[in-house]
Amino acid sequence: MAIIVALTLTVMLGFGALVVDVGLNWAARTQVQSAADAAALAGAAELPGRPDEALAKVRQYLDDNVPGLAGATAGWEGDGDAANGDVTCYRPPAAPPPPGDPTHGCSVGDTAIQVITPPLRPAYAFASILGRNSAEIKALAAAGAPPGPEAPCALCVLSPDANPALLADGNVTLSVGGGGVVVDSDAGGAATTSGTAQVQVTAPGTIRVVGGVQSDPGSGFDPAVQTGGVPVADPLSNLPRPDQLTPPAITPGFPFRGDVTLGSSATLRLRPGIYDNIVATAGGAPSNLTFAAGIYVITGNMEIGGNATANGSATLYFACSSYPEPCAPGSRGAGLTVRDAGSFQAVAPIDPTSPYSGLAIFYDRNNAQDLVLGGSHTLFVKGTVYAPSAKLDLHGNGTTGTLNSMVVVDSFAVSGSGSREFDVTYNPTLNVSLRTSGGGLVR
Repeated sequence: MAIIVALTLTVMLGFGALVVDVGLNWAARTQVQSAADAAALAGAAELPGRPDEALAKVRQYLDDNVPGLAGATAGWEGDGDAANGDVTCYRPPAAPPPPGDPTHGCSVGDTAIQVITPPLRPAYAFASILGRNSAEIKALAAAGAPPGPEAPCALCVLSPDANPALLADGNVTLSVGGGGVVVDSDAGGAATTSGTAQVQVTAPGTIRVVGGVQSDPGSGFDPAVQTGGVPVADPLSNLPRPDQLTPPAITPGFPFRGDVTLGSSATLRLRPGIYDNIVATAGGAPSNLTFAAGIYVITGNMEIGGNATANGSATLYFACSSYPEPCAPGSRGAGLTVRDAGSFQAVAPIDPTSPYSGLAIFYDRNNAQDLVLGGSHTLFVKGTVYAPSAKLDLHGNGTTGTLNSMVVVDSFAVSGSGSREFDVTYNPTLNVSLRTSGGGLVR
């Protein structure tokens, strides 16, 4: 019996290894592949605007699913050695660059991320007796955040506590189409109407307010407001600043042009660049200010009034004097003001290769300076208005003000007289492309 057991022991241990250790291998492979998938999805959600945060998310999700996996070797993500894991970003349809390639890594503007995990080494129970103690198991996953047409709201009011965050006052009508209205504030009067003001949203859009609603007799909302629920997240939180673009829109590569003042009966065509102040407020004979196509960074103020008209196909970025450094939280930087008999006609450029395609007005995320679109003459904007820390003030009388825009602001006020009407209509083909919040696995 001893001889028979000795002769069959190797076979028995082999079957034990086959049943136990191969099963352990498959369990480890499933675990590490799930970790890679979750890490790639989390990283893709931070692209294209925050590549450093994308890498941080990859490490976090790997460790959450397999404790200690991401901390196995310091700097493994970009050391050029795929044997101990690797993370790189890229821009489909191009393939991800291999480790050691000069373009390897993650940069602003990348829209996909590939994760190769560090190896997981499960300890074998039976195979170790046969001379094999463990195996190295790695997984690969890639995820991207492709452009998507769906907007969570045509008018997104992000302040968590303003009272009111949305105010409609006077003899004015605000009409919203192509999407609904969401007000994040949880204040008791988060959405308020007074006078004879009306806020109307066309179907299938809704009006949703986290906090409370107040309306004077003769004013109100249509359809009825839905209260409660969770706030909407900033749908453009990943949009890169001009200095994060490739190539970056900063000096000296991006020209500094100083101040511009337009007098009565004058005509001026501006070129892309960095400006301190742009002022066209002289009365008298009409004057005309035209923006050539491109990106304009404004660090002072832009005022359109008097009898002036401003128009063009451009993206206007309102920064602080510290540009290219971002504004400090809560600071008041550059602002846009349209007043008196000024006319403002802005059309966002359409370029599918640019993250600014369909973006008309972009305030630095921390810029709390008011965005004022008033006056009694033409107001026309085609493209996204994004000022997440600023108040948008629409006011005036007479003709209809038209915004073919998704509007994302901190707070919103609309007022007028003479049956003034403002139309805000979201059309995905005319506005900046959105990124899905979680991306999708592509490999």
